[in-house]
Amino acid sequence: MPAPHKLPALKRWLQNAAGPAFSLKEIHLISWLVFCAGLAVLALMWIRWERQGGRAETLLGPDHATFYIMGRIVNEYAPERIYDLELQERLYKELRPHEEWGYANPYPPFLGLLFAPLAKSSFLSAYLRWSAISLMLYLSGILLLIRRLGPLELQRRSLILCFSLSFYPFVLETLYNGQLAAVGFFAIALALHEEDSGRPLLSGLSLALCLYKPTLLTLLVPYLLISRRFKSLLGLSIGAGVLFTGTSAILGISVWQGFARMLVFYAEHATGGQRFFRTWKYLDLNAFWRLAFGGRHWLGLTLFALCAAVSVWCLVQAWRKVDLNSRESRLLSWALTLTWTLLLNLYVPIYDSLLVIPSLLLTASTIGELPSNAWRKAFTPIWTLFLVIPWFTQSIAEQFGLQVMTLLLVALAVLQFACFQKTLRSTLCQSAEAFVTPPA
Repeated sequence: MPAPHKLPALKRWLQNAAGPAFSLKEIHLISWLVFCAGLAVLALMWIRWERQGGRAETLLGPDHATFYIMGRIVNEYAPERIYDLELQERLYKELRPHEEWGYANPYPPFLGLLFAPLAKSSFLSAYLRWSAISLMLYLSGILLLIRRLGPLELQRRSLILCFSLSFYPFVLETLYNGQLAAVGFFAIALALHEEDSGRPLLSGLSLALCLYKPTLLTLLVPYLLISRRFKSLLGLSIGAGVLFTGTSAILGISVWQGFARMLVFYAEHATGGQRFFRTWKYLDLNAFWRLAFGGRHWLGLTLFALCAAVSVWCLVQAWRKVDLNSRESRLLSWALTLTWTLLLNLYVPIYDSLLVIPSLLLTASTIGELPSNAWRKAFTPIWTLFLVIPWFTQSIAEQFGLQVMTLLLVALAVLQFACFQKTLRSTLCQSAEAFVTPPA
């Protein structure tokens, strides 16, 4: 180990050896070159696979098959059969005969109405159209966030776009697999845009789009309630009422009974880690401890309960202290809630981690306002790791029983808690100063 007096000299030598730091323009150019190179590699792999006689239907959209089948059932069968497991399995085998069925449908019935028009065409056609819709929703959400919350410089905005398009949970888990995560991402982005624009009712109405997967609202609803965002809650209630009424009018009220039974079925399997749940694909703390102990274990359940209890208590305290007149306080409380939504939940597949992008952007937009530079230095490696770790986290989890992405989310949540407390103290100091300072 070098002597303390030699450390500054060593630091100077390393800086001279490495040369000058990259400028923002150079980082911007390198990022997009890497992104384009990745696209070129994927295109070459696709061309090679096609030349070897591969069929697109057997490669693309394994998760999209669930929604395509849901649309087919609405088109060709009675609505009550949307949640008929035997029918789902038979239709899946017709579509992908060489694969094992493992995609029981836990989604609400109004998605059947959404995918019914797509399911009238071939699977490949439906998949390509849904991919185009997902890309449009994702890009729209990114642009909404950048427009309202992002930096002003064009190059920084372009870097955010490059980061988002290179994010593994979008590239492969959402776009390639044909998942729905872009819908939730767009709903959250629109809700944040509308709230920051001073339209809380429309913000809540936007959140109703998340009802395609109610677990996304597990923490958002209590957050809105405790932080006194009653207009947002009203908008969410109106949106939920419209979806429920419209679906019941078209498919019949009995379809909700099948949906309720499927939710119970899924909850039992989520807590037990059976059949439909490959634990290494999930990021929530429940799955983290189950994976670490190789299944359900009393110590894992105890640790999860302790983590959940402490986290919920801290979150409730933070929600109660949100200063609705302080933009930094509001945005950081949103960021906290989005991050913990991924950690404290029934099940969170990796594609739902798209929500970490608005969480990171909210943190970045407020952390620069803090007086200390230490938080910005701590934040830089965290957001950088979010670009790299998702590409390897499932392999690591499957091999070693450790979900690294969960640990990274915890690190982000702890940083956000610290920044939120710093923001509160800063707001209190400003209020005290304004109180004791006599008017001019």
